[in-house]
Amino acid sequence: MEVKIGVQFAPRELVVESAQSPADVAKAVSDALASESGVLNLVDEKGRRVHVPVAKLAYVEIASPPPGRSASPSANCSDRPRPSRGMGGREAFEQRGHPSMSPNRRR
Repeated sequence: MEVKIGVQFAPRELVVESAQSPADVAKAVSDALASESGVLNLVDEKGRRVHVPVAKLAYVEIASPPPGRSASPSANCSDRPRPSRGMGGREAFEQRGHPSMSPNRRR
């Protein structure tokens, strides 16, 4: 699940990919706003901790994963079709007749 945190006077928002449920994140935000410590603590999917002082919070946006994307980082993606790679490199230049790849190129 994606959590976007707006911080006052910061040009960009913080984006945290969390394995927590939306209800758990909402409870963490509510608890942080009500607590004496005044710090929002979240943990991302890789186990990294994010600490934001609630005095500097502008907004917290809690979003579920977009359709077609699993909330689990260990989701099996092997059943999806892979896009074709097409031609690249030398083959593409040769087919197009690119002058820099011509064997009779003058130097």
